[in-house]
Amino acid sequence: MSVACLPPRNMNDSTNTDSVESAISNYSRSIHEYTLQLWTESRRLAEEKARARRTKVGAQTTLQRSSGGKNGTGSCRGPVEGGRMKDSPVAQ
Repeated sequence: MSVACLPPRNMNDSTNTDSVESAISNYSRSIHEYTLQLWTESRRLAEEKARARRTKVGAQTTLQRSSGGKNGTGSCRGPVEGGRMKDSPVAQ
């Protein structure tokens, strides 16, 4: 079909302009809602991942404290006698 066969379009036709604006608005709103859903899901997953990481680190820290450290050797300080460290230079 050649261009000459098409009826001329009146660009001042408010019905045509309104429908185009409506279509653009609907498309924009749909894209916004879709993007918001993707962002919300992404944030939820990131927060779950961070929470799981904090829980894992917290459990490891608690385990290390109860076992006396990373290598299980306990504290590097000597035993306490009379409220002071055994190796303390302060006389008792």
